Amino acid sequence: MLCVAGRGSLDEAAAVLAQLLEKHGIGARVVPSEAVSVANLPRLDVTGVQMACLSCLEPSSFTNARYLVRRLRRRLPQAKIVDGFWTLTAQEAEERDALAATRADLVVTSLRQAVEQVVNAAKEAANADLEGEIRAPAVAPPSVG
Repeated sequence: MLCVAGRGSLDEAAAVLAQLLEKHGIGARVVPSEAVSVANLPRLDVTGVQMACLSCLEPSSFTNARYLVRRLRRRLPQAKIVDGFWTLTAQEAEERDALAATRADLVVTSLRQAVEQVVNAAKEAANADLEGEIRAPAVAPPSVG
């Protein structure tokens, strides 16, 4: 999980989210908002990243979040992208149609909701991987003789 800190100097929500996810056994690392800028994103190490959470403290408009989602999709086409709007209520996010406005995969409005969504997504991915292994044909070892 890649936790992208917001632009504000007081945005520590990304770090708190990463700590909470680690307690649930999900590897997470925090990067500053500058790491996903147009100039820096190509150099960002995205090895093993399956999800990214954008931390947004000041969602007066969703324009910045939408641009970040678009850039991350180009760099992480298979990853799920979560927008965390920590200062909105769930109702406000729904009324303002944050999901459609940002084109993220998920929108959350609390750290608890973010942890639940990420843990559920990780379980679903693990189950899908397990089902893929079960369906894969077994290869018999070569016979000796």
